[in-house]
Amino acid sequence: MPNVPTWIQYLQALSTPAIALLAVTIGVLQWRTAHQRAVLDLFDRRMENYDALNAAIFEILREGKATTTNLVWKGCCRVSWKNQTNDCRPVRS
Repeated sequence: MPNVPTWIQYLQALSTPAIALLAVTIGVLQWRTAHQRAVLDLFDRRMENYDALNAAIFEILREGKATTTNLVWKGCCRVSWKNQTNDCRPVRS
């Protein structure tokens, strides 16, 4: 490459690290977006549980007594008293 100008040689030498830096930047931004999405999903789950618990407490306070149907949160967690396990997947009624 005796006839190639010096500035083109420098440009060729610096292009590989520049592309690598760009790839790392894109990877970090994708990780950050995925992390924020996970945090938002966790918040949504917690908010659903809070709303269900709030509704159950409101129903108990409105009726003045706690019944078995009030203790099993509607739309949140179902508790199995027979085998003492908690199934915390959303309950669809």
